Amino acid sequence: MSTPIWKLPPAVLVAVAVVQVGLTATTDLSPWKGGGFGMFATTDSARFRTLRYYALGAESEPRIVGAKPPARAEHTAKIFPALELLEGLGEDVLAVEHPPGFNGVRVQVNRVVFSDATLTMERLREVDVRSPP
Repeated sequence: MSTPIWKLPPAVLVAVAVVQVGLTATTDLSPWKGGGFGMFATTDSARFRTLRYYALGAESEPRIVGAKPPARAEHTAKIFPALELLEGLGEDVLAVEHPPGFNGVRVQVNRVVFSDATLTMERLREVDVRSPP
């Protein structure tokens, strides 16, 4: 006895929803992507996420780096801040940015958290990428 073909689309829809909810909970995937099942329940979209670059060097406090990777790569990293994507952005910055005392870059993804009276930034992920010796 075979399964009727009409059951396939609802099964695929449920599978996509389950995967999207799982990725949102475990990998900081924006609820607006990966199926978009949470897009009307939250403001956590790429518009409310920031990507920042900090130079790592001899100073105690890292400073913001001016070089920027391609906009499409940055947008993808905001939506899905996987460590591999952030490391790739750090390597792109290292390819063009070489101030004195600079030995790496910190790539940081934050999101805006809305509350009753304030806006705060919450760090989602960050990775340090070091220059090759």
